[in-house]
Amino acid sequence: MRRNRPEGKSMKKITVGLDLKTLTRRAFLGTALKGGIATTGALMLPWDLAWAQAKLHVGTMKIGDLSPFFLALERGFFKDSGLDINITAMVGGAAIQPALASGALNIGWSNVVSVYQGYLEGFDYRFIANGAINKRGTNDVFGFQVAEDSPIKSAKDLQGKTIAANTLGNIIQVSGQHWIDNNGGDSSKVKWVEIPFPQMEPALVQKHIDAFVAVEPFVTVPSRVNKKTRVLGYPLGGIAPRLLIAS
Repeated sequence: MRRNRPEGKSMKKITVGLDLKTLTRRAFLGTALKGGIATTGALMLPWDLAWAQAKLHVGTMKIGDLSPFFLALERGFFKDSGLDINITAMVGGAAIQPALASGALNIGWSNVVSVYQGYLEGFDYRFIANGAINKRGTNDVFGFQVAEDSPIKSAKDLQGKTIAANTLGNIIQVSGQHWIDNNGGDSSKVKWVEIPFPQMEPALVQKHIDAFVAVEPFVTVPSRVNKKTRVLGYPLGGIAPRLLIAS
């Protein structure tokens, strides 16, 4: 279902610095035949010309969902396509989106909750490619974790506790709240704080927090490799069997 624009708000146009205007198939092929450039035996089509030698500032996060992006960057796939990629690692979509709005970034990674919140604020954010999808039981990438020796055994035990998310109000916190409420707890009786993913495990071990919700690899590494945490549950699987997380 498509949501209408919030009443009384005009959309703030966000540009990626490239011409992404949709061409009809007829116009695309016609332009290609008339104005295509032959190079090393290949035809450079209008879409290629639009992207050729483009310099893009991209906001990223150091998480498992972006592994294909970093692999492509490492192997030179973007460079081979004429793209000069400058990356900026940030704490989350809630930080990346203001950078997009200001023009500091051309493209950024963000979760669907933060994007929708930006839309409600009047920003014209657009998904330009498919992103990470959670699949219940086979690809649960969010984990609700407590210390390995914690007395917390259930959602109900989280009452009065302090829980970390990488940024507040994003899909990490929202899915965590849903998991608590859906498993016998009360999310209104917990305190949420912001801690970047890499710092969550140390904060938990040092007892600065009682639990955290994180995305891979900050689920497998703390719980199975370092054996410092225990997974209480997988929040996204409780929302839907298949769910778009971010893009």
